Amino acid sequence: MQLFRMESSDKSEKFMPKAAQMAMAIILAYLALVGACFVSLWIAGMSPFDAICHALATISTGGFSTKDASVGYYANPWFEWIIVIFMISGALPLTWYVRATQEGWQELFKNSQVKAFLATLLVCVTVMTVWLWAVSEHPFTEALRLSAFNVTSIVTDTGFVSTTYDEWGDFAIAAFLLFTFIGGCTGSTSGSIKVFRWQILFRYFKTQLALMFQPNRVISLKYENMAYSNDVVLSVITFIAAYLMTWGLLSLAVSLAGVDFLSAISAVAASMANSGPGLGKLVGACCTFQPLNDVAKWLLSLAMLLGRLEIFTLLILFTPNFWRR
Repeated sequence: MQLFRMESSDKSEKFMPKAAQMAMAIILAYLALVGACFVSLWIAGMSPFDAICHALATISTGGFSTKDASVGYYANPWFEWIIVIFMISGALPLTWYVRATQEGWQELFKNSQVKAFLATLLVCVTVMTVWLWAVSEHPFTEALRLSAFNVTSIVTDTGFVSTTYDEWGDFAIAAFLLFTFIGGCTGSTSGSIKVFRWQILFRYFKTQLALMFQPNRVISLKYENMAYSNDVVLSVITFIAAYLMTWGLLSLAVSLAGVDFLSAISAVAASMANSGPGLGKLVGACCTFQPLNDVAKWLLSLAMLLGRLEIFTLLILFTPNFWRR
């Protein structure tokens, strides 16, 4: 709760105080995004049925397509750019859309988390575009489009694919695996660790480095002009450590179930982030999880639950103290 209040900013309780009113405003903002995505895809030439299905899957960062080849089936650059825009929209905090409609859209881009997310995404897309352009025969504009779509899909944990990006070389494989752990903004429909936690962690590390050179210096830990305690930092570090530890243990378990190493680590990462496609011949961009054995599928189902409920929410159900109250 302390984390939620911080990422929502110190003004979150002022612009809409009632919980029911806030919930309704968030629902309306969500439906408005779905409607805008649907209309955009429909105008671009997608059938109404496919457009509404992809709009729902895009804003929810769910990534379910009506086609086996996902968005790549259409081979339509307009569809891809539209979906890129709305995948990013789905990864931004829904509460900030509400605030932006009341205080101006410039407020959305004043948020530290939003700026960090957009900057991170821009760097990832730029790096992958340059890499793909250098190692393939794609013209620059096509390399940009393919990279922007697939990188945005994985960073936001949406899961749409437009091409087999796991065939772009070893660097791309390593990069896409790392992208899975970024996530969108807290308060969005995106999964994974999320940008807000990475911000808190990096700021804490920066503070500790500064104290190594100036031990007597007093540094106030702040986020969006709000001071936060070491308890917040501890909770962030604990969550990230638990997330990575769970990923490692489940990857080991899936490997023991007979799945190759790359497929195991990427499948668990994708399942915990709820992004969908992994890497490799079994669970990569061109494949589904269907070839995996039943044991691996049960383990990945557990990974999906742990990731979506952010680990501790599910684990607390198995503690004796929870059932005594």
